[in-house]
Amino acid sequence: MKVLQDHGQLSSFDRHVYRVKQAVWRGGLLTLLLWLTVPMAVIAAQPTQRLDFPHHPERILVRLDSGATAQNRSDLHASMGAVLLKEYTIVEGLALVQVPPGTLAQKLFDYQSNPLVLSAEPDYMLSVAAPPPNDQFYCSQWGLNNTGQNINDDCQTCPVVDTCPMDPGIDCADINVACADINVENVWDIWTGDADFKIAVIGTGVDVNHPDLIGNIWTNPGESGLDGNGNPKETNGIDDDGNDYIDDVHGWDFIEGDNDPTDDNDHETFVAGIIGAVGNNGIGVTGINWECDIVVLKVLDVDGNSFMNSVIDAVQYCVDNNITVSNNSYGTFAFSQDHKDAIENDQSIGHIFVAAAGNDGTSNDVIRFYPASYNLPNIIAVAATDNNDNIADFPFGGSNFGLESVDIGAPGLNIYSTNHTPNYRYWSGTSFASPHVAGVVALLRSKMTNLTWNEIIEHIFNNVREVVDLENMTVTGGVIDAAASMVDCNNNGILDETDIANGFSTDCNGNQLADDCETGGTEDCQPNGTFDFCDISTGTSNDCNANQIPDECETGVNEDCQPNGTLDLCDIYIGTALDCNENFVPDSCDIASQTSKDDNFDGIPDECVFLFVSSTAAGTGTGKTWANALTSVAAALTIANKPNSSVEEIWVAGGTYHEAIRLVEDIDVYGGFAGWETNLNERDINANETIISADLADNDAFSFYSDNAPFVVDASNTTDQTLFDGFTLKDARHSVGAAGGGLFCQTCSLIINHCKITGNEASALSRLNFGIYGLQFAPCVFDFHLPINASLRCINIS
Repeated sequence: MKVLQDHGQLSSFDRHVYRVKQAVWRGGLLTLLLWLTVPMAVIAAQPTQRLDFPHHPERILVRLDSGATAQNRSDLHASMGAVLLKEYTIVEGLALVQVPPGTLAQKLFDYQSNPLVLSAEPDYMLSVAAPPPNDQFYCSQWGLNNTGQNINDDCQTCPVVDTCPMDPGIDCADINVACADINVENVWDIWTGDADFKIAVIGTGVDVNHPDLIGNIWTNPGESGLDGNGNPKETNGIDDDGNDYIDDVHGWDFIEGDNDPTDDNDHETFVAGIIGAVGNNGIGVTGINWECDIVVLKVLDVDGNSFMNSVIDAVQYCVDNNITVSNNSYGTFAFSQDHKDAIENDQSIGHIFVAAAGNDGTSNDVIRFYPASYNLPNIIAVAATDNNDNIADFPFGGSNFGLESVDIGAPGLNIYSTNHTPNYRYWSGTSFASPHVAGVVALLRSKMTNLTWNEIIEHIFNNVREVVDLENMTVTGGVIDAAASMVDCNNNGILDETDIANGFSTDCNGNQLADDCETGGTEDCQPNGTFDFCDISTGTSNDCNANQIPDECETGVNEDCQPNGTLDLCDIYIGTALDCNENFVPDSCDIASQTSKDDNFDGIPDECVFLFVSSTAAGTGTGKTWANALTSVAAALTIANKPNSSVEEIWVAGGTYHEAIRLVEDIDVYGGFAGWETNLNERDINANETIISADLADNDAFSFYSDNAPFVVDASNTTDQTLFDGFTLKDARHSVGAAGGGLFCQTCSLIINHCKITGNEASALSRLNFGIYGLQFAPCVFDFHLPINASLRCINIS
């Protein structure tokens, strides 16, 4: 929420409530505020920089030259510290990468500077929004959408792009004329009004048959349809709804005392168009409320004059019919306690009374103009501004002002709206600034039904768009900002800050916008109205692959082939599904789609029976491919021995592995690979010696027994279906009287092929039920089957 200037330690709303308004009697008649037009210049809007558009803070779309190889691409992204998220096929060479936090601008520059890169740009955010209304003369309504258009030319040269930023704190004079408006288009994205919300237009009456108004003119339900005698209630001459007004179908004429409040002056027809001309109907203009119920209360005659009783009657009508917003574009210098009391008493229904400040170009702090100058908290007094955010200067005077007595500014010079004959026209005056505010009040009240009248006013005043020319001219120092006044992006009728304060909505990033509203800030892939990162941080969503995208959202990036509503990648990550070939598709789905073969019908893709080990691997692999090889034979055996493992073979590349291992039943272990083979017969055990050495870091072998007898390999409890093939076992040593050796076999039967056992030492020469052990083995090559419980001593001392 904005912090306004502090006059005497009071907020704008407090100053509005406690402002001192003294009566100045200048006659008894109410004088209508009718004014002329002045021309307006075209001033172009400034362009927006690329990084000023909303974008993901850590993602870049990079397009590489078609000549870049896979290695080129990998090296480039690695040099940038970027993680490759996705490669596209619809655009050749295009990829999505994620860069470290806070480095986006630099990384963009770095990518763009690389000769391999054709283009690099932020991952711009797209968002869903309501289009501007299609009304024929909407472009002339600069007060609603100021693009720097010409005035008085019926949109002939109107620009089509509005670059006005949604920032209630911006001084639009600093960025030229564009955006010097009430910022209502951003409200229409979420709310265009309520067809059943009543707004009283108090003044000269309204042309209720105007083609751009008729759809939003109130029809009294108590005076509609047929009565008990089958006669139309509208014309039966009976007070069917019992409100003391006979056949008041659309309102009342307090001048003639009848039910025909037709405008014979045009003034309030113009006002009604600003508040509620039917929006997006392809004709004429649009009102601030595209839908509403305009209640017509005629209190002024054809010359724009009346007496006080008529307007008091109108206020009473509002109370009796629960009308909580009214526009009052009339005034007098005469103070009326009765009029004031009537307006004060309509607070009982929460009525907000919006009034024009007057057009004498004088200060209402000095010369009071009523009803705007009554010191009542439910009155909003409105000054007029021009299309340059200056206080309006009319040929016949100028907008009244008052640091203590005029609350807020709104467009009031060269306003385009509905008229009786012809149908549309330009007009100027605070009379037409006031309905801009009344229209916004109605828009807010119809949406935020849980807020009180004073909370509505307070929020409007504390969220004005401050402008220099109003700083010392009005209570708030600014122009009404519809969008800033109604921050209700979760569309629940409650201000976001109220939702946050009462715990109804969370604010995980602490920016006073409800988390469920910030789809305009970053991603909301579900969509559920909440930032993805907030869903993740609050635990509402999981992020199993830690990419800041909720797991349930990634079926648009990867598959959900089961389907079970969870990203396949995450099913795999959490162990719900196996993915032994590391293609981010569950094995069962690979088989079902025939992407993988399953010749033995065991539910496991044939390519999934292997684990790969290489001493030169990076050390972070899963062992499912040579590229992701494990660095430990023991680690591979541990994985293979898990209950749901599909592993049948472990392939180990040439090199030395300083560890002692325990073989797993039915898991064959092969050495002698170079680290690229896809078929067993491609290995060369002579060229790629695979050594398992028990020369450990502490110079002692792994201990299988309490007497610390060391062996390089423990083959206990294996069967003759287990194969150990292509290894050199060495460096098992023990010198305290225990047996030891390259391979320990107790109650085992396995096949040992192409193994060399050498350089193992122990001090004891005999112990039953051990497969192989000795003091110092000479090189021995075994290629035989070792039966269960047999004992072999290879004591070939070299």
